Amino acid sequence: MSQVDVIHLGAPSLGWGPVDRMASLAAELLEGTYETALPHQSNAVSKLLAPTRHRPGGPHDRGLLVIARRPYDLRADILPPGLMRAYGWAIAWVIDSFRHEDIPKRWRIGPYDAIAVSRPNDEEPFRRAFRKPVLVLPWGCLLY
Repeated sequence: MSQVDVIHLGAPSLGWGPVDRMASLAAELLEGTYETALPHQSNAVSKLLAPTRHRPGGPHDRGLLVIARRPYDLRADILPPGLMRAYGWAIAWVIDSFRHEDIPKRWRIGPYDAIAVSRPNDEEPFRRAFRKPVLVLPWGCLLY
């Protein structure tokens, strides 16, 4: 199985403890690194992940899971340019996917291969907005 690095966009705060812990546990179980960053600090993300840029074995041996609190955090300017060259694939998981009003009308989404939402009825608005595969992944479920 590929190793998976996890970036959780958002500072630890009250109410998000279970998601913070789930994100770090996912990285541990998937044998990857775990980093947190504020969505508006792409330079911080770049510095945190600098060691991942030149991994042995090339980019196809590693995946990236970006956990975002809200849809707006999936903007393309959140992740530093060129980051995806270090990964064979990337999935974004939006925890508060019910916040459809946070999906801006005109924007570029980051270089994700798929988007995961937390509720089945959020699937269609994300599919229309992003035109990428959308998965339903309720937070708290087990990843196999």
